[in-house]
Amino acid sequence: MLWLQEFDLDIRDRSGAQNLVADHLSRIERAEDEDTLPIQDDFPDEHLLTVSVPSPTPWFANIVNYLVASIFPPLASRAQIDKLKSDAKHYFWDDPYLWKYCSDQVIRRCLPDHEIDSVLQFCHSSTSGGHLGIQRTARKVLDCGFYWPAIFKDAWKICSTCEQCQRAGGALSWRCHLPVEIEHRAYWAVKTCNFSIDQAGEEIKLQLSELDEIHLEAYENSKFYKEKTKKFHDSLTARKDFVVGQKVLLYNSRLGPMGGKLRSKWIGPFVVTNVYPYGTVEIKSESTDKSFKVNGHHLKPFLSNPSLLNAVEEEMSLLDPATLPP
Repeated sequence: MLWLQEFDLDIRDRSGAQNLVADHLSRIERAEDEDTLPIQDDFPDEHLLTVSVPSPTPWFANIVNYLVASIFPPLASRAQIDKLKSDAKHYFWDDPYLWKYCSDQVIRRCLPDHEIDSVLQFCHSSTSGGHLGIQRTARKVLDCGFYWPAIFKDAWKICSTCEQCQRAGGALSWRCHLPVEIEHRAYWAVKTCNFSIDQAGEEIKLQLSELDEIHLEAYENSKFYKEKTKKFHDSLTARKDFVVGQKVLLYNSRLGPMGGKLRSKWIGPFVVTNVYPYGTVEIKSESTDKSFKVNGHHLKPFLSNPSLLNAVEEEMSLLDPATLPP
């Protein structure tokens, strides 16, 4: 007890009805004729203190981590971090649920992946669902106050795979097709126009939600396109490896597009003094003895011929014929 006084403890008594996990000592079986019994090291109940397997990571895990602890995904690029910051403005965390300010000015609860199928089944195939089409099924989900990024896509999937809808030749409808009389064209045009402001507002809200989903899908497609383009560009780019002491030529980036046909685009040679990661190379000029850092893509190896270093140069004058060799 004296050792426990060093810690700040709060001991609370819990009744047996509230204690769902029984004490291990209370489960020990004792014989009637034995006064003492050694404690069993193994638990008699295999399900005691069983840890349940958690559900898979929801699609909004990165958003919640940023809102609660300002933590970004470990392998996220700069563009993905900026996209996460931009998307997080429309969400707020109210433990244990994540809510979103949708484009139709309605706050909806974000559903994890394991609850999406049950909600779609209820909004489409249940008694109150009515086996409606894609747009009406998605509208029922939105009216129930739920949201996830692929509502319309998942609504199309469940409508196209519904057995009862396939047997009926598409989504069912409860409209009554009654015979109508021939009406005047002007009167028909007036009835066709939608003068109901509330109904028009509901249609606009549904279109805004669908546009938001299309925007997210377009962003994902553009991200995949950029990754494929970068991979193709990197496959065509030859890797340049430099070592300390190697002579290289530097590309003259200050030379304009019309610098002249015979003007050299490479200057040097320079000597490599240090090679840094991510393509940065430090070089030194042999004439000025100055060191500076450049991008490794602006360098190329300088190939020298040792046999031409000690070559003897002969000069002759074309004005004086006497100096010409015989």
